[in-house]
Amino acid sequence: MTHLTEDSALALAQAALEEEATPENLVLVSLEPAASGPVWIFQTATIGSQWEVRIEDRTGSVLGVKRLGFR
Repeated sequence: MTHLTEDSALALAQAALEEEATPENLVLVSLEPAASGPVWIFQTATIGSQWEVRIEDRTGSVLGVKRLGFR
């Protein structure tokens, strides 16, 4: 059970990514368990250099924004 809906977690992730990249192609990759509760993980649906955003379900806090596979 989660506190956030997928849509609300996606909106938080898009807002967090706005300064770094175009956030409209973010997709949910997984919902992982953590000590503080579930963590939503979104990534951009691009080949090569992707962006990843992690959102803590309990608080809606952005745990991190990072670039993966930078080319």
